[in-house]
Amino acid sequence: MAFQASARTGAAFAAALCVADWRLAAYAVGGAALGTWTARALGGPRDRREAGLEGFNSALLALCFAVFLGRDRPTTALLAAAGCIVVSIGTAAAVRLLSVWELPPLTLPYCLLAVAVTVAAPAFRRIWPFGNSLAALPGSASGRTTLHLDELALAFFHNVSQLFFLERWHVGALLLVGVFLASRTAGLIACAGSLTGIVTAWALGALAERIVNGTMGYNAVLVALALCGVFLPRGAGHAVLRPARRRDRDGPDPRRRRAALAVRRARLHLAVRADDARLPRRRPLLSAAVRNRSRAGRRSAPGCPWS
Repeated sequence: MAFQASARTGAAFAAALCVADWRLAAYAVGGAALGTWTARALGGPRDRREAGLEGFNSALLALCFAVFLGRDRPTTALLAAAGCIVVSIGTAAAVRLLSVWELPPLTLPYCLLAVAVTVAAPAFRRIWPFGNSLAALPGSASGRTTLHLDELALAFFHNVSQLFFLERWHVGALLLVGVFLASRTAGLIACAGSLTGIVTAWALGALAERIVNGTMGYNAVLVALALCGVFLPRGAGHAVLRPARRRDRDGPDPRRRRAALAVRRARLHLAVRADDARLPRRRPLLSAAVRNRSRAGRRSAPGCPWS
């Protein structure tokens, strides 16, 4: 979920969710398991399953449904199970589509399905029995915009805990510890992303309440972790975020193989021409007619024993 291919990080995340509510941890772990199982049943690549790339979108989706649609309702559990299967298929489609540009899908499948369900849920009474909709256009900002010193620490950790839709600073602290367990560099970049989100929101005049609860800064943490995985090739996140390449069962894409072969042939041709240019020029051989004429002249010369 934080773009880190580390079992210790996953265990720390599950422990953080258990501290908040064991049912949230059950939804997240169950969603990850169901998404990975779906990919395996459909023949998804093994390396993606082992790295967790086939399960984190389904884990996020199940956790999202548990938080916003009610974790105690059987309808939410059924909807989360169905959504995990659908988002796994969507992940495969996104990987195939974005592999043309060698881009990772990240959380695109989760975002599309979560937005669709959140917007449509109020139209179905069994899914959304709470009255008003979650989706609404923002109004004009009104309220306090100044931050107190004691609110900065809460905002810092809430930016991390809101990755899992929770406003609890101790959960954010545990999640941050999990990121540090995977990579010290990734942990520092997550901290920098949280601070950047706070400073940017405050500079633009966002409400202090929105800054403190983390809803104005968690995207900055996500972007920082994603960029860390893409641009730092030695980090733990790079194994997760390396672009997916289309491969056949027998090897690389035939078009890539043909292109590489053409490049090797061109390089070999240039090398041969360079070697020929460095060799000294040889004198042309005399033609047979010139050789015969010289021999006839030598035979007719006086004093020759064979004349």
